[in-house]
Amino acid sequence: MSDSIHVQAIAVANGAHAVSQEQLLAESRRQLGRLPGSEDSLQILNFIYERSEIKERFFELRPDTIASRKDWYRAANQAALSLGLRVIEDLVSQGVRPSECDGLIVASSTHAGFPGFSRQLQSRLGFPLEARCLDLAGMGCAAGPQALFLAARLIESGDCEQVCVLSADALGTFGQLRNYTSLPSHSEMVARGITSDGAAALVLGRRPGEAPLFSFERCSLTTRLLPDSLDMNVLSASEENEPFISVGKDIRTKIPAEFFTMIDADARREPLFFHPGGPALLHALLARAPELGETIGLALEDLRAHGNVGSASVLFVLKSALTRTTITPRFRLVAFGPGKVTAALLVDGVTLPTRARDAAGS
Repeated sequence: MSDSIHVQAIAVANGAHAVSQEQLLAESRRQLGRLPGSEDSLQILNFIYERSEIKERFFELRPDTIASRKDWYRAANQAALSLGLRVIEDLVSQGVRPSECDGLIVASSTHAGFPGFSRQLQSRLGFPLEARCLDLAGMGCAAGPQALFLAARLIESGDCEQVCVLSADALGTFGQLRNYTSLPSHSEMVARGITSDGAAALVLGRRPGEAPLFSFERCSLTTRLLPDSLDMNVLSASEENEPFISVGKDIRTKIPAEFFTMIDADARREPLFFHPGGPALLHALLARAPELGETIGLALEDLRAHGNVGSASVLFVLKSALTRTTITPRFRLVAFGPGKVTAALLVDGVTLPTRARDAAGS
């Protein structure tokens, strides 16, 4: 049997309902405008939305019903589970059989409680009863590379033959569930202004399957916590028990400075596929490393088209890269998550199937 790990299929899904950024700005202005002393906040809000570069965002629940939901915990779980079911059903349409997956890893920071997200999918979609089901929570946007690393280790150790990896976050719905009773911070307005619902799923295994996307020989994971950064990126509930997400404005300066201590000049000669966290961060990375223009450009395109979909974001970019750019024998998937944590997965010994190599050369 080959020692390579094959990526057999990948699927991505936006939230079911698209809303233009202009509509979302108008709704946020309506909510904030009812609060006393909101004039300065409204100016900041306009600035955030106009500089977001996002065209439209996506929500799994109907946008006109989200704000009226009082059961925000249940609503966020409902949205994340619905996303997960839809994207794995897309994998099934590509020929993936859940009954043949002996591992299921689910990364989500917006689904909580038990039975776990993975166990609910296992029951509904026909994964084997003895499948290793693992849930990764609290990792935010950095979960994608870490989930793939864990899947590869399960396969390399012989514990699993075929692993389905799912990233599903309803960040957009989570943010819209908040009803403003007091003026939000700048960090809260940023998060609410860029987040969307989305999911991505892929299957890795020892067998290539019918039409593998690519194979690789090994992968390694580097993670680093930025000191004194725990309050820069938060998903929680307020003192009034209202859901909120915040994205600290210092992220756009502190992350690039920290990131380029991790990734040296040699590594920057190989593709680095970035999670599209926000426009200011991506432009700051590009200013520090213009040689990464092609792959940062992919992330910016994804952000403009979808918004930040959390843990699935970097997998959206990977799927796009498989058809838009030449995949080299080594590349990295990079995501930035709460903590503030940088997660970089080095994928090495990459081989494309003959059909993909021919397409890349044409």
